[in-house]
Amino acid sequence: MIRMVNSLSMKASRQNMDVNDERCGPVHIYYAGHNEDLGHSFSDEPLWDTNVDKDVVEQILISLNDQPVWGLFDQRVCSFFKVFSRLLMERGRSYPDLVSCGYFIRNAHMHYLKEAYNDTHRCGRGVTFHISPSNVPLTFAYNLYAALCSGNCCIIKIPSRRFRQVDLFMEILHDALKQCNDSALMQRFASVRYARTVREITDLCSASCAVRVIWGGDKTIASVRKSPLMPRAFDMTFSNRFSIAVLDAKVIQNMTDIQLSRLSVLMYNDTFLYDQNACSSPRLLYWIGNPAIQVQASDRFWDVFHRCVAQRYDLAPIIAIDKCVALCDYSIAHKALRAAPALANLIFRVNVSKQELTPSLIGPEARGGFFYEYVAPDLSSLDRIISSACQTITYVGDRDLIANYVKKSGCRGGDRIVPVGHATDFSFIWDGYDILLTLSREIVVQ
Repeated sequence: MIRMVNSLSMKASRQNMDVNDERCGPVHIYYAGHNEDLGHSFSDEPLWDTNVDKDVVEQILISLNDQPVWGLFDQRVCSFFKVFSRLLMERGRSYPDLVSCGYFIRNAHMHYLKEAYNDTHRCGRGVTFHISPSNVPLTFAYNLYAALCSGNCCIIKIPSRRFRQVDLFMEILHDALKQCNDSALMQRFASVRYARTVREITDLCSASCAVRVIWGGDKTIASVRKSPLMPRAFDMTFSNRFSIAVLDAKVIQNMTDIQLSRLSVLMYNDTFLYDQNACSSPRLLYWIGNPAIQVQASDRFWDVFHRCVAQRYDLAPIIAIDKCVALCDYSIAHKALRAAPALANLIFRVNVSKQELTPSLIGPEARGGFFYEYVAPDLSSLDRIISSACQTITYVGDRDLIANYVKKSGCRGGDRIVPVGHATDFSFIWDGYDILLTLSREIVVQ
């Protein structure tokens, strides 16, 4: 059997939280390929050792670099994804993020993307090294998809916190590989788990990769960049960002009770599903419309949304405390802030004046149901908040109105404008990067 971290049988109070906050001290690695120097083949089950040393990681990196690059959406990758997608959606039903992982690589979506890119003169760059964030369980899965779809081999650093979804994903991945039994594909990727303090592994992977992809806070990126790259290698970085929602009060006020209930579920998925930890989860709600209608629409929305959250969300004590502390800190730092009554400690709302409407207002401490609100008749103040740190704008209302404003106002942020409910939907175009084009190279044929 694979010696996976045995966390699936452990009970946790909430599905989307890690089952063990303790950082993993040893180095764990998963590799399904064959390496003669390690005396390892797939028939012996892939490595997922309790503690491997640097030499094992080095040998696997050598194996990865020995593999040829492939073209975009190689048929062997698409065939594997077809099996993997089905297993993820069948066995991951208890976890919405696992089901989303399976849905993303469904056969129809892969066919659509292959047709959209349709470039026979692009191929991978070599080995890509991906460092995933520790607070969102399955970002590493989409990094794996991007590496394989762009024709690369890869080594993925998965979260050092132990999430149940991660362990289940790895078990399903292993079973999908066994079903496909494609030895060439097995040689193309590895997953490694280690604490951020184990710098020698970061050094080793960085020195062996063609592209290093870093997801994390600004401090994490600065720390990783201390590990040198090869001369032609480069970094793709996905740093600290925040997101907002623009809500048209008239549209919400005109919703039926059923429509408003559905909107509340969509907003819940954008925010509470990841405790607002995702960069794409809105922190600030920008209300537009007639002031009288805004009051009515806001009251209706928050009443229905609170009931939705109360039915679905298990508030962890640490998050409740963090919200209280964040509210006190911001009240001291921003004198113009006014807090609306807290809704059973599940939702904290802070009313923001125009003077306080700046990107520096939104800090990483506010999460798990901490919302800023700004009320305006139109979008004329939106550019005050859309700095380069602003990633996603979710909306209820006129999409084109928002898109045209962002473009004409010269804002440096707002890389995504999507309906409420789609904030965390992954795309290969993210943070302004086309990830597949960046991870691949173009061969000029004249």
